Amino acid sequence: MVSRDVQVNTTAKSNEMPALIVQLASRFDSDISIESDNRRASAKSLLSMMYLVQHIGETGDNQVTISARGKDEEEAVNRLEAYFDGTQGA
Repeated sequence: MVSRDVQVNTTAKSNEMPALIVQLASRFDSDISIESDNRRASAKSLLSMMYLVQHIGETGDNQVTISARGKDEEEAVNRLEAYFDGTQGA
């Protein structure tokens, strides 16, 4: 399992963010979750991501924890980290 704390770049916060996260996470075979303020959600579930992104927006929390378990876990965490910090789009 790979886990990493990541700062969320404010430019990454948008109405499209949940769908972009799910689209990106779905490219990987690993189980991927994102946690913010002790709320954990599957990165492959649109509904879960919608609730989590709404929570991030309401609390102003700029840090999330990305966790992945599976054969491509390192690549999955790296790509999601790049999305959240704004260095790479989905």
